[in-house]
Amino acid sequence: MRGREIQVLAGLALTQVIGWGTTFYLPALLGREMVRALGIPFALAFGGISIMMLVGAALSPPMGRLIERHGARRFLMAGSALMAAALLLLGMAQGLWSYVAAWVCMGLAVPLALNLAAYVALAQVFTRSATQAMTVLGFFTGLSSTLSWPLTGALSGVLGWRGVCMAYACVHLCVALPLHAWILRPLPARDGGRPAAGAAAPGHAPASPRLFPMLAFALALNCFLMTGLQAHLIGLLEGLGVATAAAVGLGSLMGPSQVGARAASFGFARSMPAIRLALWATGLFCGALALFAAGHGWMATLAAAIVLLGTAMGLSLPIRATLPYEMYGSAQFGRYMGKLGLVQNLASAAAPVTLASALGRLGPVPTLLLATGVAAASFMGMALVARRLRQ
Repeated sequence: MRGREIQVLAGLALTQVIGWGTTFYLPALLGREMVRALGIPFALAFGGISIMMLVGAALSPPMGRLIERHGARRFLMAGSALMAAALLLLGMAQGLWSYVAAWVCMGLAVPLALNLAAYVALAQVFTRSATQAMTVLGFFTGLSSTLSWPLTGALSGVLGWRGVCMAYACVHLCVALPLHAWILRPLPARDGGRPAAGAAAPGHAPASPRLFPMLAFALALNCFLMTGLQAHLIGLLEGLGVATAAAVGLGSLMGPSQVGARAASFGFARSMPAIRLALWATGLFCGALALFAAGHGWMATLAAAIVLLGTAMGLSLPIRATLPYEMYGSAQFGRYMGKLGLVQNLASAAAPVTLASALGRLGPVPTLLLATGVAAASFMGMALVARRLRQ
C-alpha cells in the first residue's frame, strides 16, 4: 500500500469504530437508563436500532449512486455532522417522539457515515489491493463493540446517559468530521495505476448484473442470521437448559472466534477469491447451527457450535464488500453497495423480532432448525453465484 492509502485506511478504521460504537451499540448499555428517564416501553429503547437500520436501508440505493458519482468525502463529512446532531437530539430527548426523532436522524446518517460511504471511499482511493483494505476495515469495524462498551460503561457512571450522548456528539464533530475532511482531501490526478472505469477487480471481467439478485438474497440471509443470533444467543442457550452464568461463559467464546476468523481473513484476501471465502462462511453457518440444535445440555458440543458460529460471522463481514467489488469493480461499486445496503439493513432490522417471536412460540430447537434452513438457503444462493461465475 502507498502512504496515502495507509492514511485513508487508518482514518476510516477509526471513524468506523467511532460511528458504530457511539450509535448501534448504545442501547445495550444505556437502554435501561433511557427507559427510566423517558418513560418509554423497554422494547422501544432497543427498537431505536431497528428505526435507524430501516431509515438507512431506504436511503442506501440513492446514496450509493450519489457517492459513486461525486466521491465519498463530502458524504462522510455530512454523515459525521448528522451523527453529531442525532446524538445531541438523543441526549436532549424528553419523551417518546423526541427519542424516535433522534433515531430517525441517526438513520439518515447511516449510509453517509457508516459502511457504504467508507467502502466506496476505499474502492475510489486504492489503486491495488482494495479487497485487502476492505478486509482490514471489516476487522476494525467488528471490534466496535469490544472497544466502545467498556468506554460507554465507564463514561455513563460519570456523565449519565445524556452526558455520554453529548460527549459522543462532540467526538463526531471534533474527531470524525475533520478526519474525513483530511484523509480524503482532493489530490492531483494520479497515474494510470488504478483500474479503468467499468473494470472489475484486477484479473477479473465484470460479472453479469443478472447475478446480483441472487447475491443480494444470499448476503441478506447472512445478515439476518448474524444480527438475530447475536441478539438471542444467550436466550437460545438458556432455552436448551444451560444456566445463565454458563450461557454467558459459552457466549463469550464467540468474540475471540470472530476476531480470529477476521485476522485469518487478511491472508485469505491475498490468495483466495472472495466467492470461495463466502462459500466457506455460509457453509460454516449451516454446520454450526445444526450442531447447536443437536447440543442439548452437552457443553462441549455447544461450545464447538459457538466457536464455529463465531468463525462464520468473522468470515462473513468482509465479504459484504469484497465480493461485490471483485464481481463488479470500482466503477459501479457504489450503486451495488447501495442496493445491498437496502436488503441487508432490512434483514438486520427484521432479524431480532423474527427470531424472538420464533423462540417464544416454537422454542429453542425449532428456532435453531429454522435458522439452519435460512443458512442452507444462503449457502445454496452463494453456491449458485459461484457456479455462474465459473461459467
